[in-house]
Amino acid sequence: MEGSGLFVGAFSVIVIAFGHFWVKKLEYHVGAQVWPGVVAVGAIFILGSLFAPHWMLSVVLGILGFTTLWGAHELVDLGERVKRGWYPHKPQTQ
Repeated sequence: MEGSGLFVGAFSVIVIAFGHFWVKKLEYHVGAQVWPGVVAVGAIFILGSLFAPHWMLSVVLGILGFTTLWGAHELVDLGERVKRGWYPHKPQTQ
């Protein structure tokens, strides 16, 4: 019996769920203007997946990379929702 598919599926669900969390936290505390850095991190993960020495590490890095790229897209969209007042913004402290 092969458990790799089970691992990859569970890992994907966990990474996507965590992606929802970090996108909201990053937009709230830092703002959506950091999306180029998020794209760079995603690209590094994807490049790492191309050169990984083991297929499972390649799969893990690929999932992390494309989920991070999607998170950058969602970060920009969330920033627009904050501007429209559809999502809370961090109050300015003095």
